[in-house]
Formats: sequence, C-alpha cells, structure tokens
Amino acid sequence: MIPAAAGIFAAGAIIGDSFFAVPQTDVAYVKRFGKVVNTSQGPLQPGLHLKLPFVDEPDLIRITTDRRDLSRAAAGRLPPAL
Repeated sequence: MIPAAAGIFAAGAIIGDSFFAVPQTDVAYVKRFGKVVNTSQGPLQPGLHLKLPFVDEPDLIRITTDRRDLSRAAAGRLPPAL
C-alpha cells in the first residue's frame, strides 16, 4: 500500500511540474540548468507550456507597464499609493 501511494505521489509531482503558464502580461524563456534553451524560436507567448520536470525553469519577462496618474495625487486630491 505504501509503495503504491509513493508511486502515485511521485507521478503527480512529475506531471504537476511538467507544465507552466505564462500570463497575458508576460513572455517567457525556458532555462535548463541556468542556460536559455531555444533562443532562436524567440520568447514563449502567453498560455500553457510544457517543460522538463525538475530540470527546466521558466523565466518570465513582463512586457506591459503599470501606469498611474500622479498629477491628481500630487495636487492632494488623492491619497498616495502604497
């Protein structure tokens, strides 16, 4: 019973670490042992992607910027953002 449970746990860990999601605001490269793989294909676009479990690591790069209108806050009409 214990070996079967350990096997199911190990299989779940491998399958769970085989996928990663890139948010709509990011692109990603995959690093294997710290080195970027498939640089000629360009960055991975938003969506669900596969990787080698426990070996590959996604490196997310934000491609959007957050904008905040500070003119009203500077005039004292809005509290400063934290």
